[in-house]
Amino acid sequence: MSRTTQRARSSFYRSGGTLRLASVVTMLVVVGLLMSRASDPNNWVWLTGKADGDKRTAGEIGQLATSEADEISSGPTDTDPEEREGASEQFQAVSDRTIELAREEMPAYWRLFGWAEHQTLTDLQQRADKSAVLNQFIQIPDEQRGKLFQLDLNVRRVLSYDAPANSAGIQKVYEIWGWTTESKAWLYVVLTAHLPPGMPVGPDVNERVTFAGYFLKVQGYHAAGAGPRDKPLTAPLLIGRVAWQAPPARVSANSTDLWMQGAITFLVLLGALGLAIWILIPKRSSRLQTATTSDQKSSPRSEIRDWLAHAESGSATNERNDAESRFHDN
Repeated sequence: MSRTTQRARSSFYRSGGTLRLASVVTMLVVVGLLMSRASDPNNWVWLTGKADGDKRTAGEIGQLATSEADEISSGPTDTDPEEREGASEQFQAVSDRTIELAREEMPAYWRLFGWAEHQTLTDLQQRADKSAVLNQFIQIPDEQRGKLFQLDLNVRRVLSYDAPANSAGIQKVYEIWGWTTESKAWLYVVLTAHLPPGMPVGPDVNERVTFAGYFLKVQGYHAAGAGPRDKPLTAPLLIGRVAWQAPPARVSANSTDLWMQGAITFLVLLGALGLAIWILIPKRSSRLQTATTSDQKSSPRSEIRDWLAHAESGSATNERNDAESRFHDN
């Protein structure tokens, strides 16, 4: 090993190089821990006020039906052959693509409400067809009438109105408009007597629901801004039950917790910055001092001062020697 290498290593250890290296490693570990914690969304709840959302799909929302939506009354359903036969006769009076429900359609309408009232959402889902597509309702509605289907809807409108006196004992009807992933922009309209508690009602909502119920008809409707002579659009109309998953509740963090967490974060970042400065500045100062000393040693001005000092020392020595010689001569 050369002397130059030995001197460099000795200088490194004398100048605190080991301590600086350990400080760098410590700082990297601290930064890594901070990055790991920052990547977890749950660690930012105190700032955003939002917990990590539920990852369940719309189909699984059906298992979240509330007790109110699952209140049932006793009575016949479509599993009764006599009920099926009576419904078939009433379905003959149903007309598709009309804007309003006609009086002759109401017996079939209330019969389907009665079937839904006598079953829970889970009961309906167990027997429902989950593979239905929009075209089968639009193109062959007669074959689908009275059958049980399940839909996952992106809801954009929820209306409610009081029900007139009816055979099913329904007091309020909720009208829900939405589309499925398969139907895209083409809407469904589903009716239910029980809206899950807390679910928004209004002409402009943005919710996800799972519906299970019976197909009645293809309903005609006018889109917003349509003229009086415009051809009505169509939407399958079904009657049954819905389940809705409420969005995660906002987390209300008190002001003390916010201030404490903010202060801790600030102190950690400040400490990391201070550590970086402490590591970098002494090394730079040492380099500047070394460069300054080297410049001073090699500058022409210092060489001149050394030469003059040497010359003055030599002159004084010569004068002393001359004086001693003259003293001995005398």
